[in-house]
Amino acid sequence: MSTASSLFIGYARSTCTTEQVKHVFNNVLDDDIVTNVDERVKTDPNGFDFKVFFVHFSHTNHRLEQFKARIAKEGFVPIIYKTEYDKKLGERVERYWKVLPFNPKPKPVEVSGIRIMSEEETARIARPKHVADLKKVVAPSVELEDGEVSP
Repeated sequence: MSTASSLFIGYARSTCTTEQVKHVFNNVLDDDIVTNVDERVKTDPNGFDFKVFFVHFSHTNHRLEQFKARIAKEGFVPIIYKTEYDKKLGERVERYWKVLPFNPKPKPVEVSGIRIMSEEETARIARPKHVADLKKVVAPSVELEDGEVSP
């Protein structure tokens, strides 16, 4: 089996907790597989708080592999985490999270000190388009008299 990776819930109600997320994933995947759940609180453009979760696994199993394969195929997979009565709708509704793959951003390269430049730094350097555009720097020729040494 492949190594365990992390998954991402891009939007969850502010009432959801890390313990709830861990419990639901362990239940759905039929294993005590979740090692850690990271939580971030964000605010939408209307001023309402919501949460995002990063779910990390200790190992993988057949159900997790199937789950990740479905995410790769469909883009996301919804997990129903609760069924409750919605007062506004006047009926029972299924609350769900859209689960996506978590692709961490590469860590920034330290930009001070002696080092080899990163590809991003190198790309910002102006380079000649053609080798012919390179002009050789030639020192001006100075005629030396007998016994003189060039600088």
